Amino acid sequence: MDNLYIDEIFGNNIRTYLPKYKTIEFGAITPKGNHLTVNIAAETIVNYGTTALAIKRHFVQHPQIQKILNDYKYGKIIRKLTIQASHHNLLKYIINYAKRNKTFETALYNAVSANRLYKDIILCTLRNLVS
Repeated sequence: MDNLYIDEIFGNNIRTYLPKYKTIEFGAITPKGNHLTVNIAAETIVNYGTTALAIKRHFVQHPQIQKILNDYKYGKIIRKLTIQASHHNLLKYIINYAKRNKTFETALYNAVSANRLYKDIILCTLRNLVS
């Protein structure tokens, strides 16, 4: 990975995640100059080893993990929209709108807190805004 790309996306911030899935205690992404350190699946490593096959079989292929991996493309959409909104100084208007619209407020909360999958957030929000 490119140092500038990592610095642009992460800066000096460590991202931590506390997912609601019982099989995952926490996750973290730590920028390290020209690469990222990703901390996940300690139980898998201790119980089954660090081989690619062990990680694939006991972590990546886990149904809950598959849901998260399949949700990545929806997260990319949200990320791109957020970046565009930020570049055009629209985030303050979006936050103000969310203060007046419970559906949108819930969507923002769920996206930031990772309480729901991005796909679910998008579909639920569109459904509620249209009805």
